[in-house]
Amino acid sequence: MPSSPVYLITILALLNLANYLDRYLVAPLGPLIQKDLGLSDAALGLVGSAFLWGFLAASLAIGALTRHWPRKTILLVSAAVWMVSTAASGLLGGFLILIAFRAASGFGQAAFTACAPTVIDDKVPTVTRGRVLAVFYAAIPLGTALAFILGGMLGKAFGWQWACLLLGASGLPLLLLLGTAKVGAQQSPKHSVSILQEILDLAKSKRYILAVLGYAAQTFALGGFAFWAPTFLVRKFAHPAEQGSLIFGLILVATGFCGSILGGWMLDKFHKRDRVLAALKLGALLTLAGLPFGFLAILTKAAPAFFFSMAVIQLAVFATFSPINAAFLGAVKNEARTSAMGYATFFGRLFGDLISVWLVGAISDTTGSLTLGLLILPLALVANLIFWLAASRAKR
Repeated sequence: MPSSPVYLITILALLNLANYLDRYLVAPLGPLIQKDLGLSDAALGLVGSAFLWGFLAASLAIGALTRHWPRKTILLVSAAVWMVSTAASGLLGGFLILIAFRAASGFGQAAFTACAPTVIDDKVPTVTRGRVLAVFYAAIPLGTALAFILGGMLGKAFGWQWACLLLGASGLPLLLLLGTAKVGAQQSPKHSVSILQEILDLAKSKRYILAVLGYAAQTFALGGFAFWAPTFLVRKFAHPAEQGSLIFGLILVATGFCGSILGGWMLDKFHKRDRVLAALKLGALLTLAGLPFGFLAILTKAAPAFFFSMAVIQLAVFATFSPINAAFLGAVKNEARTSAMGYATFFGRLFGDLISVWLVGAISDTTGSLTLGLLILPLALVANLIFWLAASRAKR
């Protein structure tokens, strides 16, 4: 059983769920943290973006890590780091300490996010790879939804510190299961080029570069809204924080799971010889379908219209996850896949929600309107669409 690909992929998917539960845990707890620590919107945005500082550092270093550490070691250590950091942030609550532990959590999650897909890529035949990746990436919306649902419930019942402690420690049993699984060695030759040379080599693929730029624009929109959604619901529609987080979380469960599976199925169903081209076209088409609803969600004055619009845009966005990650993996040489995932994550976050989480709060503080701050997010999806269309027209 531990040597079975199904066993390994199941554990990796569950760890990815725990990964995203941790990643978005601060969002539903934001109003409680803000009140307890007396933070402005911009300061709360810093707490949200601190996670990304460590995330970016690990993303940039992942290529070097894979040259010296086995992938199983990277997966085990990275998961342990993010879980312990989240639990510790609950024990040692405070503004600066919270920022430090969120940065440490980000470091661990980035290494896992870059490494895990390459393991799946090696274990699964090409004809079913889209659907298997879809299962792995379906854990993203499910984990995010659990963050909103459980974070809101535990935060209300026990306070934000206990929510961090309990949910941070909840994934630790998965580490024991991963320790029993057979991961396998990297199925690509060892290489000893510098980080700069790796980036220059990846930059030769126009498809990869344009796909990453589109991913950055998508991350700008998705990460910014995921963090500020509970606060937006409280201010605009007078929803209690835990109620808004519950509804938003339930929508994430339904649209995220269905969207992720749909995207993987569509990629396997409709791709021909050029899988990367098919993935990029599919990502652009799905983004175009959801784009109008991104604007409607921000501008509507009716809560039902907001939730409906969010369901549509989230279904479309989550459906792009499997195709676009398949494009990252397929647009580069085999030996560069882990680095390609790491750098896609690095630049996607650097120009994505590292900026948007703070910027939305800063605009809100300046204008007195969180709605105006959030309007920059669907505009980013327009850029997302343009970049992926351009990538689909590039020859390689």
